[in-house]
Amino acid sequence: MLHPSRIRFANAKTKPYCLSIVQKYDYENYLCSLLLPGSRRNFALALRAFNAELAQICDRSENLTQAKYRFQFWREIIEHLFDGSNDSSPHHTPLERELKEVLS
Repeated sequence: MLHPSRIRFANAKTKPYCLSIVQKYDYENYLCSLLLPGSRRNFALALRAFNAELAQICDRSENLTQAKYRFQFWREIIEHLFDGSNDSSPHHTPLERELKEVLS
């Protein structure tokens, strides 16, 4: 089995973040992702980390308004990733940077 330290991500900060999210909140898919080859593994781990982030929004939010803002935050990120623009705006989270890399 491939050791997690050999998984390559967009940059060094995205690697531990995505791996730890998937390992902690979606362990079965974390193990399955380790069996995938190269870029498919990176994509799968980024997608699973994104899924885990979304799944936790309601649990981490104190009220409905806060949850709506968090969902809106991720919606805007996804829209930005798919709108085709190549602006140099900073990416706010390690997960956002990794999603941008694997979707490019």
